[in-house]
Amino acid sequence: FDEMVCSHDYGVPKESLEFWQMLYARHDIQPEHALLVDDSLAVLRAARQAGVAQLLAVSQPDSQRPGRKIDEFFTVESFADILP
Repeated sequence: FDEMVCSHDYGVPKESLEFWQMLYARHDIQPEHALLVDDSLAVLRAARQAGVAQLLAVSQPDSQRPGRKIDEFFTVESFADILP
């Protein structure tokens, strides 16, 4: 990762288009080349609306609960699936 950003840094949730506008204004991010991995479908939808091209849903963010079937986005079972 080049950098990690938390929505608390901006004071607005990732579900808000305002978050994405602030993120783009403060960082040199080209949304057509960006990847967002998240377990929230609402966040992934907002990112898609804001132009993020690569979206990946986590289907089982809690190992104590069963995974979810997600058809709207490409999925991985957990973050461990994409980490080295």
